[in-house]
Amino acid sequence: MKQLICICNRVTYSNIEKILQQYPHAEIEEIMHLSSAGTTCGRCQRELTAKVEEIKKLLFDRKKPQQLTIPFQY
Repeated sequence: MKQLICICNRVTYSNIEKILQQYPHAEIEEIMHLSSAGTTCGRCQRELTAKVEEIKKLLFDRKKPQQLTIPFQY
């Protein structure tokens, strides 16, 4: 079952995730415009903001380059 973030406009977590993959630096207003989430009654805006922050953190953590550690002996 898909996690609904906005019931009024039937916007799911995966919808928001796809938008953020395409526009990783999008602000909440832009995400609302692109997805229609939070634009009808507004009750989901707090949840939407939390999920956007969660998804951004996951996306940016994945993209961080891994530090290369080279063993060195004197």
